[in-house]
Amino acid sequence: MKSNLLRTFFEWALITSVLMSVLFFGWYLVKSRQARAYDSQIAQAQLRLQNGQNMMAALQAACQMYARTNADLAKFLAPPAAAPAPAPSASAPAKGGK
Repeated sequence: MKSNLLRTFFEWALITSVLMSVLFFGWYLVKSRQARAYDSQIAQAQLRLQNGQNMMAALQAACQMYARTNADLAKFLAPPAAAPAPAPSASAPAKGGK
């Protein structure tokens, strides 16, 4: 005669395994759809960034073309001159001295 306790244990193990498989499949399905949605959002953001960079490059080229005929604009397009490093002031007292 077979053990009724052992059969019950295996039936519950099978039921638990099937339920967990269904739950994990649902979880995987939801997460994979979220990942695809995030991928499409990233692609759209990259496209907007590329379009913005292209627009800025076109604007810069147009400004440089205009600056060739207008000297007032040329000084605004020139990179700023580097400021010289400040010299240490002589009025600061030395540390540790009396």
